[in-house]
Amino acid sequence: MRNKRPHGNDGADATRRLGHSVLEVLVAIGILGLLAALLLPAVQHSRESSRNVLCKSNLKQMGLAAQAFHETHKSLPDSDEYNIALLPFLDQAALADLIRESSGPGGDRQRLDQLAPRHLPVYVCPSDNWRVYSNSGIGPCQYLINAGSAFPRYYGNGIRKGGRNLKFSEITDGLSQTALFAERLAVYSRLLSAERIPVSQREPIRFQFYIDRDFFERGREEEFAEHCLNPDHHLTHLGGANHADSGMWCYYCVTGPSNGYDHMLPPNRIGCFRGGPFPNDTGGSASAPATSLHPGGVNVVFCDGSVRFIADGVDRRIWRALGSRAGNEAVSSL
Repeated sequence: MRNKRPHGNDGADATRRLGHSVLEVLVAIGILGLLAALLLPAVQHSRESSRNVLCKSNLKQMGLAAQAFHETHKSLPDSDEYNIALLPFLDQAALADLIRESSGPGGDRQRLDQLAPRHLPVYVCPSDNWRVYSNSGIGPCQYLINAGSAFPRYYGNGIRKGGRNLKFSEITDGLSQTALFAERLAVYSRLLSAERIPVSQREPIRFQFYIDRDFFERGREEEFAEHCLNPDHHLTHLGGANHADSGMWCYYCVTGPSNGYDHMLPPNRIGCFRGGPFPNDTGGSASAPATSLHPGGVNVVFCDGSVRFIADGVDRRIWRALGSRAGNEAVSSL
């Protein structure tokens, strides 16, 4: 039996049906775009969750290292050099020896710069990819010591004691109710004014800003906090080499262990100086809140070694109580 041949344009129509119409292509692209829109946030959330877990692990290691240091030396390390003092308890004894040998009289600073790492992963939050150069021999430390909830920060009511070694017995509020280290976003101290402009606009919580009133008297922390939290009180830009042209007088906050962070302002808020730019713009006269790029809060390790994620919306009274070591405040569960 003969095969029937297509008549007329039937053959051409069959050939054309092998392709796709413009409408079909557009529908397929739309479906792929929809799938990408649904999957990408989930992937990003999964990655951030992993980074957050690693950040908590870093703080956990630091908390356990601080406890081991206290067990050995019967006190916490010098709050100005804890990042170096804890190295032997973080499996970095050789690096600690190198830093001491190179930093002392006649030390070979060049050898330290050649051999020391640019940063130690345990001291850097993986969610913050801004790597800051530091001349300490171990790079930046983005986990800062608790400087308390009252002025003056350097000798306040927290764990930071301005060069004096604190003992656990002095933390009468309880080790589980007193913060030890928390996150603070890095800022490059050599950042030029022009370079600070986009950074201070995009991520203002990295910086500290001047305000239109002075708060240098003791006991005015609450009034200062209310003033700082209101952007209407941030001074407008007047120019100058040390300030970003971002509509506000701003100043970098050098991320280093000697500075510490404090509990005067809730997490992830813009820090403020206790007054205007000159002549009172010293680091000890500013608030440096705990800050991070984790959505909704920051990680904190307490003196008992426990790590907790503290939400941005934490009650300010509770947050301040967690910053004092002997305030006798009643802290409810977070």
